[in-house]
Amino acid sequence: MFKGRCQSTFRTLYPEIPRIDAHTHAGADIGTICNYMRIREQLSNNHKVDLMHWINLDNRHAPIQCIDSVKSLSDGKMSFVYGNYNPESLLQEGIQSFEARVSESFGYKLWFGPVARRQSNLFHLELINDERLYPYFSYLSENGIPLIGLHIADPNGQFGDRTPWCPNPIVFWRQITAFEQLLIQHPDLLVIAAHGAWLVCQDAQLDYLRYLLSTYSNLYIDIAATFQYFNRLNRENLRDFFIQYSDRILFGTDIGFVSNSSIDEFVDRYNKCFMVLETNDVVPGSFFGNEDIQGLALPKEVLMRVYYDNAYRLLLHRTL
Repeated sequence: MFKGRCQSTFRTLYPEIPRIDAHTHAGADIGTICNYMRIREQLSNNHKVDLMHWINLDNRHAPIQCIDSVKSLSDGKMSFVYGNYNPESLLQEGIQSFEARVSESFGYKLWFGPVARRQSNLFHLELINDERLYPYFSYLSENGIPLIGLHIADPNGQFGDRTPWCPNPIVFWRQITAFEQLLIQHPDLLVIAAHGAWLVCQDAQLDYLRYLLSTYSNLYIDIAATFQYFNRLNRENLRDFFIQYSDRILFGTDIGFVSNSSIDEFVDRYNKCFMVLETNDVVPGSFFGNEDIQGLALPKEVLMRVYYDNAYRLLLHRTL
């Protein structure tokens, strides 16, 4: 175990493996998209990393017509997904309007967190297995449109350290149980659950995620924003999980707005994630958070799947 290697000087151990960030939020912000390209350039020049593509899950503030402009602005390095951060609005727009909009996208992003984190107290959809949503999920399933970056629940830690996001474990497990009901009712729906379905803050949660992945063959996860909780898990348990389910895990960060002055900071954040996955070092923090994390030193073939193969197979080939 090594501590002291600096993320600002770290060069990837596997420069030959391209990376796809499958969970980002650039939206249609011109400045942020341009800064993503600068991050990419610095990672390539200084750290030998080929960050070749971003899946942009955030068009809640922009019309679907801006897809072409985003592709142009990013020189084809970014794909734009139609998404929804207000589940209630699905019922308001109706299934026909939904079909017309989603048909223009290669996937659909849905945010479904606990009621306490909703953006309005008018929401009535508490759980994702609400039968009123089933026609929408059926349409996605029947037309081969994946449910990408599906946000379920929020981080729930152990007693004494519940995390502020979802401190009530009863609320947390109601969300997770409803999520499994969705998988049961729509077995052909391709689901990429954001943040590991937030089953990453306790070892018992990770074991439950093992159960879900073993039981539902169309379920995948991204690991966006999860690095900050890796120190809460047994390192060998987590490493074994990555190796066992390497064909079901997509690399992601949850990167959002990037200002001109924060480009270097975000390059370092990316490098911390690569250090956690590639080395045995104790890394000071991750993409979010500052807690020390011992690296997983994952095998090259595992990293190839997590960094690139899975995202290309499930998502990127649909956009090219």
